[in-house]
Amino acid sequence: MVVAESELEVKLPALLDSIHADMLSRNRDELITRVRPVTCMEDLISSLDQHCICIAPFCGDQNCEDQVKEASAK
Repeated sequence: MVVAESELEVKLPALLDSIHADMLSRNRDELITRVRPVTCMEDLISSLDQHCICIAPFCGDQNCEDQVKEASAK
């Protein structure tokens, strides 16, 4: 893209806004596809292997947390 120096003050902010909107839209869509609810350990591990963000139930027990950490560690 070539912009005359005399037009920079007007065109540059609009170009930056367009770039920002495109990046935001693309990354928001990517995030939405990577958030996954999981209810079992197999789904959790599989989703984590695919670099997803998992929404999982948690009972609050430290032993359960330790088991999840151990099973999902790479």
